[in-house]
Amino acid sequence: MNEWNPELNVGVASIDKQHKIIFDLISDLGKAIEDGKDRRRIEKLLDVVENFVYRHFHAEEELLKQHADRIPHTLEHYNLMREFNIYRFNLRYKKQEKIPLHTFVHDWFVNHIKTQDIPTFQDSAKKQSSETSPPPEEKPDRRRNKRIPQGRITDDDIRAQCYNYFNLKKSTATVVDIACSGLRISSIAQHKLGDLVNIKCRIGTNFKLDEKLRVVDVSGTEYGLEFMDISNEAKSFLTNLYGAIGKYSRS
Repeated sequence: MNEWNPELNVGVASIDKQHKIIFDLISDLGKAIEDGKDRRRIEKLLDVVENFVYRHFHAEEELLKQHADRIPHTLEHYNLMREFNIYRFNLRYKKQEKIPLHTFVHDWFVNHIKTQDIPTFQDSAKKQSSETSPPPEEKPDRRRNKRIPQGRITDDDIRAQCYNYFNLKKSTATVVDIACSGLRISSIAQHKLGDLVNIKCRIGTNFKLDEKLRVVDVSGTEYGLEFMDISNEAKSFLTNLYGAIGKYSRS
């Protein structure tokens, strides 16, 4: 599999992080193809790539609202999604494609970063540095790192619905611990290191979590999961509630 090249960094931390996640997803797709996984699993992985890329493009467009090339960049995103869906359509209906799937997705993604993202975001950074003065240093909010006891949130176990994108199985789990970096769950269902899992659960009475996570630790029937790209709503809720301390490495 191709590895992430630091030369692809655009200089915006949030965008670079999302690019790396998409790169990992494409690598997972390539590995599944090499391992001879069935078409159903390949389609699921393509769904994951498409959904994450769509959210990523939206994040880029939000950051470029004031940029002169905002409209051309948005149109480029539209054309990229169109190319991706045309390729998927041809693949699904077994029409001839000269470029292998993993190669197409990899080149489609990397070419966009090189020709569009890097020039645009570097230009945006230059304009911001010349037009604005450095912001005042923020004092840390110590409350953000204060963990709140589970009993203050709910007296009941937090039950989660899980969907493993790699084995295509649904299951249930009990959430053992939560932090801004990820979750630890207990489940009789089997998950493997590196598996991508969608977790849905209710925390307290008002908040519903619906996020994609990767399995980073396995200890018996307990699994440590790391958020792939946590939504702003979930990040804000969990930071205020639990702080930024995670507990899903083996103690």
